[in-house]
Amino acid sequence: MALMISYSDIENKVVEILSVGGKYDRDLIRKSLNKYIDGNRKNFVIFMNKISSTPEETLNEMYKHVVEKHADFIVDVEKQNNSLSFNINKKSLCKDIVTAVLKKKEQFGSNETGNGHTMVLDYSSPNIAKIFHVGHFRTTILGNFIKNILVFNGYKTVSINYLGDWGKQFGLVLLGYEMFGSEEKLKEDSLMHLFHVYVEVNKHKELQQKARDIFKEMEEGTNQKYLDQWKMFRDMSIVKYKKLYKKLNIEFDVYSGESLYNERAKEYANKCSFATKDSDKSIFVDLGPEGVTLLLKNDGTTLYITRDIVAIQERMAQYKPKEIIYVVSSEQDQHFKQLFKMAEMDGYDQSHFRHVNFGLVKGMSTREGTVHFIDDVIDTAYEVFYDFVKDKENVLNKKDTALQLAISFLLVNDFGAKRIKGYTFDIKKQATTQKGQALGPTIQYTHCRLVSIGEKNSNMAAPVESIDFSKIQDQELCNLAYKLLWFEKINEMTLLDYEPSRIVLYLKDLCNTINSAINNFIVKDEEKSVAAARLALFKAAQVVLGNGIRILGLLPLNKM
Repeated sequence: MALMISYSDIENKVVEILSVGGKYDRDLIRKSLNKYIDGNRKNFVIFMNKISSTPEETLNEMYKHVVEKHADFIVDVEKQNNSLSFNINKKSLCKDIVTAVLKKKEQFGSNETGNGHTMVLDYSSPNIAKIFHVGHFRTTILGNFIKNILVFNGYKTVSINYLGDWGKQFGLVLLGYEMFGSEEKLKEDSLMHLFHVYVEVNKHKELQQKARDIFKEMEEGTNQKYLDQWKMFRDMSIVKYKKLYKKLNIEFDVYSGESLYNERAKEYANKCSFATKDSDKSIFVDLGPEGVTLLLKNDGTTLYITRDIVAIQERMAQYKPKEIIYVVSSEQDQHFKQLFKMAEMDGYDQSHFRHVNFGLVKGMSTREGTVHFIDDVIDTAYEVFYDFVKDKENVLNKKDTALQLAISFLLVNDFGAKRIKGYTFDIKKQATTQKGQALGPTIQYTHCRLVSIGEKNSNMAAPVESIDFSKIQDQELCNLAYKLLWFEKINEMTLLDYEPSRIVLYLKDLCNTINSAINNFIVKDEEKSVAAARLALFKAAQVVLGNGIRILGLLPLNKM
């Protein structure tokens, strides 16, 4: 039976070999080792000036040691410009890699970093009485992605949808509904109607003070009519949002909101030991390099940061998390610097808090009514992909498949570049022109191809222990096996920076390799031992591809 193997095993062996029996520092070698997956570069490259004061001498010694004593494991060795580059002999690893994947299945590539730890995630957080737009889409899918990769690596997670359900804007919504609202239209489409009244009331700048007055009455609890309407709008919003989250394959553990912390925020501001009360009765905190921030306005109303700090107190006490992660756009960078500094002054270590930011979707404004509503966006993509699958006889549930393709397209389109990069939104043009060639659907198509190969050749399947992997000697198939092993490294790196683009790029490269291998190496009608080995490799590829798809937040498709 093959030994279980991981990418760490490969890396550890390479480090040990390059240390030349411990002559060179192993930790320094590990830090200096460049690792590559693409076929244009060698698997490993190390520059001698990073590990030695006599690089030329070290290069010659290391080259000789590798070539003479480890040619069975390290191949294609080259020395150039004080660097040593080489590949791993992948032919000797196929059985170990495929066995590891097929034994671990949905856990392949994961680690146990999170065992015993809880992570609290704060993401999505739309403002109630407003339609969910593409800007909210980014925080929602990124937060869900982070949750998935944390769970994959053993963490317990608590996902919180901290609704924007308090503040002056609700004075505007209530005033807008009072002036321009219709009960009939509210019943027809609550969020769309409230969006329209919000846009309308924002055209009247002279109403801003009236809106502030309404919100002050809400804060003081003196106008039950407004509070009842606000609660109704909040409940309507949550019902709508839950329907949307279901489409996106997303669930939250907790629905919370700023309003829950309003009274405690007032109490906190008045009792905060490091706060200062101004002559106008406002309360502020000097955060040093992070500037000065208000905790309480002179009219007694709370601010976002005040409600956030008491939410931190509750979350730290209730969940005792290793970290609270806020998935919010880069527009709020300064807010979180101030919030985390205030938490530190309150006695918490800043290592418990992390802001995972992202770039903005450009060209949208709720006040001006130029937003792209995510429901409309999903519908547009759905129509394109329903047209794509409607005549495919092998697709039994065309509507569900079209929806999953639409979500795959939208999500991978967003995750395709580094999260800090913003982009201008034009989904209809992209969906219509790319269709099945778009990366999200291509990843799903590749998974479907692998499922189909397994179903059509099930008679060739054999227990992995009995398979003769010497039948896989073609370099292309060996490269595919090695790329499967790389998933462990991709996961490890992504767990550090929560960068979904890394997984997307890995899956893109993996799909290219898989599809080329499928085209060049058939299973059907091959000699049984060859077919069994190839089938096992393709099954392992399906497992790894499915793991990556699920971490992104998608459901792997079996037919399309």
